[in-house]
Amino acid sequence: MLPTSSISDVKSCKSPSISSTLSGHYLTPVYSGNISNTYNSRDRPNVIGPINNGPKTTAQWFNTTTAFSKPATGTFGNAGRNIIIAPPYTDLDATLARSFPLPKESSLQFRAEFFNIFNHPNFDPPNVTADSAAFASISSAEAPRQMQFALRVTF
Repeated sequence: MLPTSSISDVKSCKSPSISSTLSGHYLTPVYSGNISNTYNSRDRPNVIGPINNGPKTTAQWFNTTTAFSKPATGTFGNAGRNIIIAPPYTDLDATLARSFPLPKESSLQFRAEFFNIFNHPNFDPPNVTADSAAFASISSAEAPRQMQFALRVTF
């Protein structure tokens, strides 16, 4: 015979959660060399087309083929700050906890905690160095779903 639960059993459970949804932050494209002869080594490229309508894959997050060109030596590029939009971030963390009374005013609490419960991929920002072979590619991501269980005795 299966055990039955009462309304008081359900009331003793707690399940708080935290939801985070963030739009992608903004990035600035750069060249690693000294194109402007200012020894800055963070010169910007020229913008020649639409940027953020790329394929949105990890291999190429934004448009690189028709969006940027290298400025002439001794000049500055016309790319503004924060013109590339990075991938968004979505996360839901949840907890399920239940307390059980023990003798002599003690209690036992069981907790199951879930981080990124839906296992949504949250990619890190793409490479924004225009003269890099990895330009516009994403090489890493945030942690996948994680779970942890705990017992706590209070006396």
